[in-house]
Amino acid sequence: MNPDSAPMQTPLEDLTAGMETRIAGMQTPEARKAVDRAFAACGKLRMRPKAGTSFQSENG
Repeated sequence: MNPDSAPMQTPLEDLTAGMETRIAGMQTPEARKAVDRAFAACGKLRMRPKAGTSFQSENG
């Protein structure tokens, strides 16, 4: 191992561990159910979105 790369090893290991944790979270049955529900919704929301204060309608 190159001595110059040693200081980078710990941050890279931390990033790798964090990414593995995220991937493991995405592979849970609960995550799968959430994805299935999102696809089943076909882009439809439960409630109509509310326009914010910056919204300007075409008629007014």
